[in-house]
Amino acid sequence: TYNVDSILLISDDNYSDVYKLMTSFSKGDYSKDLIMEAYNNYKSKTNTTMGFDEFRGSISGYAVAKDDNGNYIYDETIAEAFHDCYLNGNNAAPASIEIVKVLGSRLN
Repeated sequence: TYNVDSILLISDDNYSDVYKLMTSFSKGDYSKDLIMEAYNNYKSKTNTTMGFDEFRGSISGYAVAKDDNGNYIYDETIAEAFHDCYLNGNNAAPASIEIVKVLGSRLN
């Protein structure tokens, strides 16, 4: 009736795992880890001395956006990288290309 492919069931056995996952996403830990993987891939390919935040900032000013508390919004970095690759294809910033590669590999 509802055309639902799957349903998430939370039970006494898995509620703490679901809570940890939700907390990780809401804090940006997962996004930061994804970007760090892309950054390390880029560093190993290019031998760059560019820092992590400089790597992110090479995409756009929005890619290093902060929230009202002054914390980086790592989800915004991923969104900017995806946007850059979508609009510019092979001419996208190298950081964007690396981030989208990692995103693609994690989605598979």
